[in-house]
Amino acid sequence: MQRTKQKKRTHKSKIGNFLAGGAFFTFALGSFSLAVQELNAANLLAMTPQQAQQYLQQGLPQAGSPSLYEAIAIKAMEQSPPMLELAEAASIKVLDHEPANIAAWNRLAFIDIADDGQLSKAGVSYLQKSYALAPYGDLSLMTWRTDFASQIWPALPDDLQAKTLRQIPVIGRYGTSWQWRIRHCRENPNEAIALAVCAVAPGVNRPKNL
Repeated sequence: MQRTKQKKRTHKSKIGNFLAGGAFFTFALGSFSLAVQELNAANLLAMTPQQAQQYLQQGLPQAGSPSLYEAIAIKAMEQSPPMLELAEAASIKVLDHEPANIAAWNRLAFIDIADDGQLSKAGVSYLQKSYALAPYGDLSLMTWRTDFASQIWPALPDDLQAKTLRQIPVIGRYGTSWQWRIRHCRENPNEAIALAVCAVAPGVNRPKNL
């Protein structure tokens, strides 16, 4: 009787070890797949738009890492003309994994207006989400949103115009933004943005004929 119980315990132990080994094997396969996707993402980003075209023609993979979807979206936007539907679908996939990915929200806003030249309610909501996640953020984020707003200013609701202008003094704190500030102070066709930039670009004069 004692021997039978011992056999059962040994058998259960072997099953447990087998299941644990299977779980580890599955985890290892998942890790390997993720590593491959990360490598694919890096390789895709290193391609020229022409080189990436063949890869992008395969469409969107059903299962991918956020990095792979991000790379697909970036390269789709670099095509001539941009592959807007693919870039949009890839950006949405990124956000499924990373809802706080500000670059993806900004890209969706850009795609929204690039599609038909108009900023829709959805496009406004994408920008609202970008500002909600990061009212200021890093320099490239703030300058991109300001550049974008410069092109679509009349289409922006008042609160988004105000949020755009509030970024500019923060941009002025970055020494590396100096050339950006000179250009926007002198050349930005939007008076509200130009005046805000000139205020943080001491010594730069805006031509009076603009």
